[in-house]
Amino acid sequence: MKFMTVTNAKLTLTALVMEVEKTGIPVCITRNGIPAVILRKVREGEIGLVAKEPPVGKGGKPRGSRKGRL
Repeated sequence: MKFMTVTNAKLTLTALVMEVEKTGIPVCITRNGIPAVILRKVREGEIGLVAKEPPVGKGGKPRGSRKGRL
């Protein structure tokens, strides 16, 4: 695990995200020397980011709750 200050992480966040995504090595971001957050790669299927399409009724209109749609 790699450690980085909030200030440094803020300045290089895009590159940091790309590095974590590529290498898979998590980064612990610290504030005043105390760990505040861990940035790590999300495993496939860990979080339901892809919404399922609701069933379609007569006339092609969606039925049911639309809460699952992005």
